Order: sequence, then C-alpha cells, then structure tokens
Amino acid sequence: MKIKLIALSILFFSLSACHEFLDVIPETTLTSDSFYKTQADFEQAVGGIYAPLQGLYNQDWILNEMRSDNTFFIYNVAQRGGKPQEDPATFTLETNNTYTSGKWTNCYLIIARANQVLKTIDAASFDESVKSNLKGQALFLRAFAYFDLVKNFGGVPLFLDPATGYKDTFKARADVADVYKQINIDAAAAAKLLPAKAAAPGRATSGAAYTLLADAYMNQKAWPDAETALKTVTTLGYSLLPGYADIFKPTNKGNKEIIFDVQYAEGTSQAIYNALPYLFIPILADPSIITGLSLHHSKTTAATMCQRPIY
Repeated sequence: MKIKLIALSILFFSLSACHEFLDVIPETTLTSDSFYKTQADFEQAVGGIYAPLQGLYNQDWILNEMRSDNTFFIYNVAQRGGKPQEDPATFTLETNNTYTSGKWTNCYLIIARANQVLKTIDAASFDESVKSNLKGQALFLRAFAYFDLVKNFGGVPLFLDPATGYKDTFKARADVADVYKQINIDAAAAAKLLPAKAAAPGRATSGAAYTLLADAYMNQKAWPDAETALKTVTTLGYSLLPGYADIFKPTNKGNKEIIFDVQYAEGTSQAIYNALPYLFIPILADPSIITGLSLHHSKTTAATMCQRPIY
C-alpha cells in the first residue's frame, strides 16, 4: 500500500513539474507581450513595416504598368513561360495569379505590422518626439497599403487592430468609401506627426503623407482638398530636377525631387535587390552602352543600384 502511495505521489509531482515546465515562455523566443516595450523594440518593429515594400514594388509594374501603354509583354515562342506576367497586359487576369496574391499578401503584411505598433506604442515609455515619429510612420504605411489595395481591388477588409486569433482574420469587404475614409484619417494624422525631412533614406516624412493624402483625395474627386494638401507639399523643401531622366540616375539617388521611395540594398545574398533593371534594360550585346558597366559585371551590379520612386 505504501509503495502505491509513493508511486502516486511521484506521478503527481512529475505531472505538476511538467505542467509548470510547459508554461514557461521560451527565453529564445520573442512574443508580442515581451517585445513591444522599449524604443529600440519599436524602431525595429517600424523598420519591419517597410520590409514588404521591396517585394511589393519588384512586382507592382506587372499589375499596373502592364495594363498601360507604357509597357508590353514579349514572350519567347520556343518557351511559352511568363503567363502570370502576360495576363495583366491582355486583361485576362485569373484569380490564381501569383502577382495578385503577392500584392494582397504584402499589403496586408504591412497593415498587420502597423496595427501591432499602433496598438502598443502609446503604453511604452520613451521620448515622446521619437514615439510620435514612429507612430507617424506606422500610420503612413498603413494608409499607403490600404490605398494600394483599394485602387487594385476596390472595397477590401478593413483591419485596424491586431488579430488575436484565427477567427479575427476573417472580415467582409468594407465599402470603398469607408476604406478611403480610413486612408484620409491615417494620412492626415501621419502628416502632423512626421518631420519634414527623414533621418534616413526611404523613411516617411510629412511631405510623403501630404502627397499620399492628395493622391487619395484626387481618386475621390475631392479636388479642393487635394489642392490644399499639394500646396502644403511645395512648402516642405522639394523641387524639380532639370530633366525627368535625372530622377533615375544612380548618382542622383535620394534627390530633392523624390518625396518617398522604396530602398533596395546591394552586396547581400538576401532578396532585397531591385529586379527592374533585369526586366526593362534593352537587350544588347554590350549593356555598358547604357549602364557604363562591362558586360561581365552588368547583370550583378545593375540590379542593385536602383531606387524605386513612389512620389
């Protein structure tokens, strides 16, 4: 009998210990409860909101420029690939197109990350001016993503808080007017929180927020509001370069005409390079005529020296 009691006691304490062990949060894993605390946490989190822009604008031309007269699709008759790129050009876009899902996924990834920052930043304790800047960037990027979505898909599900469970990720499409209303609110709030000049290339500024607001107003045919926003932009230190082509010269990166652009990096194995030169440079035996680079190095270097101006 004593042996049985001892065995049951050992089993009880083993189960209790196991339960307590399983409840311990792994020390090598960050959670939303343990991460969003310090200024450094939020600076890292806001940097993460920008990250999907690189993938988004490596593909954006497919759903936008390919539908215009600015570009057209050329395929190799011997190898009939590239149909997902061609379909937008011929207005035969299918629901399973990878570029459509890429735009949707990247935009909502931006929104989800922005929502997490905006939900938790007010409770954190660090310099208020830094906090306002970070909050303004998150608001701008959320508005930017919703503007991209509403232009391409019309009314879309409107998420303004982080999802706390699987069921929270399902929402019906909001009306187009409601999506634009939120874009207006976020962009206007961001414009008041952001500085006129960014501390680092590619970061949102008040000029970018006012330009986004004006762009959204124009799409809503709210012409007087768009004019007011654009006039504000002209007071913030931006000006035109002598020639349009000068905007895209590698030596003019971050020039005074660029209001907001997506930054890409070179010298890394990560997928954060700009793919546009691969796709739009003329097919020449010697690309150095255009790039100024030797044939041996042109493919590697040309893909990493570009910025993607948005405004």
